[in-house]
Amino acid sequence: MLLQDRKFYSISNIDKTSENSAVVTIKLNPACEVYKGHFPGFPIAPGVCSMETIKECAETFLNRKMFLGNIIQCRFRKLVEPDKTSEFQIQLNFTELENGTKLVAVMQNEEAVFLELKAELSYV
Repeated sequence: MLLQDRKFYSISNIDKTSENSAVVTIKLNPACEVYKGHFPGFPIAPGVCSMETIKECAETFLNRKMFLGNIIQCRFRKLVEPDKTSEFQIQLNFTELENGTKLVAVMQNEEAVFLELKAELSYV
């Protein structure tokens, strides 16, 4: 887990809502080195880090290593500012494919949707 190991975020809770879905609660670490360069004085979570966080949460739920192979749709709705919004939920929904799974994910909290992602994850 690239970002989890680097202390970008930590998983607070995983709530399995069905066989193929879960809600993962994560907490960002505003002191992570990533924010020193993105951006000084106005730290925001890089979009690629938000996408990787979703993939890593999917790997944790599925208990297997995955490769983000095909991004079908990705919508960044709102900036993730770790000083203002450090905890949020990621809704994960999976549909099995021949050599992987289709993922539909939403990163949000009570106030806003930050990211919507539809992608295909391949088994590694």
